[in-house]
Amino acid sequence: MIERVSLPDVASYTASAGVGVYGLVTAQWVGVVIGILCALITAGVSIWVKLRDDRRKAELHAAQMRALERR
Repeated sequence: MIERVSLPDVASYTASAGVGVYGLVTAQWVGVVIGILCALITAGVSIWVKLRDDRRKAELHAAQMRALERR
């Protein structure tokens, strides 16, 4: 048969787990995570801007080539 767990036991285990997780999270760890997220966001934005710039340059080149062909 399944043994019932009392509410104080559940609260105690939950609090213990919470304290353990809180002990792992330090200011340095939070700084590292934020730094990694900022680096990933920066890389993503840089790639997006570069792709847009390449597309614009390709469109400009195509327009210039069409203009030269019409002459």
